[in-house]
Amino acid sequence: MIEAVFGPLVEPECRRMAQRRWTFWARVAGAVPVAGTVLIAAWIFWLYGIFDAKSVPVGVLLGTLVTAEGMVVAAAFLLAPATLAGPLGGENQQ
Repeated sequence: MIEAVFGPLVEPECRRMAQRRWTFWARVAGAVPVAGTVLIAAWIFWLYGIFDAKSVPVGVLLGTLVTAEGMVVAAAFLLAPATLAGPLGGENQQ
């Protein structure tokens, strides 16, 4: 069922990731900046709600969304080839 949702490369990729821990940490390092950006935006919205409930920082929201989207696109460009290189390159599982 998981292959139907995520595709045929899920099983070899999960096996490879279980064997090599550095791939997990590389992906975590790619996700931390995006999560930090969204967390900072949520914190700013929370502070605006406490101090000035009548104004909504639309500029902060738009800036955060554009920044997060740019970071995710950059991470996809950097991590996708590395993720697909093993299974498509015929790397054998031991």
